[in-house]
Amino acid sequence: MHEWLGWVLLGAAALHALANFPGVKFHLSSRRGQALVGVFVVALLISFAPLGDKDEPPFAAPMRALANAPLTTLAQVAQVTPEQLRAELAQAGLQPVSDEQTSSQLVGADPHRQMHLLSDLLGKRS
Repeated sequence: MHEWLGWVLLGAAALHALANFPGVKFHLSSRRGQALVGVFVVALLISFAPLGDKDEPPFAAPMRALANAPLTTLAQVAQVTPEQLRAELAQAGLQPVSDEQTSSQLVGADPHRQMHLLSDLLGKRS
């Protein structure tokens, strides 16, 4: 549904542009119109500039916190009991031995493996 509505929105934008093309063409014939469009094009380009910490994406810190949280905390986040979480981990081929283990201890230090495990555990509940 969402994908189709996106296409409808693009179609409506194209029709809007076609219907208003003469007005836009007239607006761009003046220096003032060209300057305004130029200012907004520059603002758009600036909005794509990366800001802040370039070393990691914004979701890395919360993922790291979940990966380093004990399984009891992860079970609370997943809204299951620790026993249910341990059973799911065992089904995934992991061997949790205590509730104080973390998912990073189970899959290692690789953030991609941690992310996939957390996605598997939490993604089916969202």
